[in-house]
Amino acid sequence: FFSFSAWIAYGFTVLSLLVLRRTEPKTERPYRVPTVVAIFVVITSVYLVLAPIIHYPRVEFLYAALFIAGGLFVYFPFVYYKQCRLPLDPYIDWVTIKIQKALLVIP
Repeated sequence: FFSFSAWIAYGFTVLSLLVLRRTEPKTERPYRVPTVVAIFVVITSVYLVLAPIIHYPRVEFLYAALFIAGGLFVYFPFVYYKQCRLPLDPYIDWVTIKIQKALLVIP
C-alpha cells in the first residue's frame, strides 16, 4: 500500500508542475522538465493507482485513500489558514532549531 500512496503523491506533484507551468509561465524555475515527460509521469501514476483497484479491489485501498485525504483536514486549519494554534507551537520552533543545529542542516 506504500506504492499505492506514493504514486498518488508523485502524480499530484507532477500535476502541480503542469498547473504551475500553465498558470505562472514567467516564473523562474531551478530546473526544467519536458512537458512530454511530465504528462507521461501523470498518466503512469494514474495507471499505477487505478490498476490495482480495478484488478483486485480491496477495502485497504479505500483506507489508504481516506488516510491521505484525512491529512487535508489537518493541513487546512492548522497550516494553510493558521486558525488553530497548537499549545506546543512555541516549543516546536525551539525543537526544530535544536534538531537543525544538531544535524548541521542550517548554515
